Amino acid sequence: MTVQNDLDLPRLIADLQARSIIHHHIIMQLVRREATASGDTRKYLSGLTDDLTRIADETLPLEDTRAAAMSMRDYLDDFLVRAGA
Repeated sequence: MTVQNDLDLPRLIADLQARSIIHHHIIMQLVRREATASGDTRKYLSGLTDDLTRIADETLPLEDTRAAAMSMRDYLDDFLVRAGA
């Protein structure tokens, strides 16, 4: 690796982390708004979790599905707690 590549990698990682934080914040606000508007927050969030799990199951190769589903479920559980479910 060159010096330029050594500098670009941390910058790229920082950029990706910043984008991830922004996307997470936007999605959190949208989910909160839609869950509140649904009239049944728990039912809305449960349906959303089921939909996302199904999408992961259909999209990922079989050998990756279990690990990804477990990771996603942990993330969604944490997300839903913070979203107010």
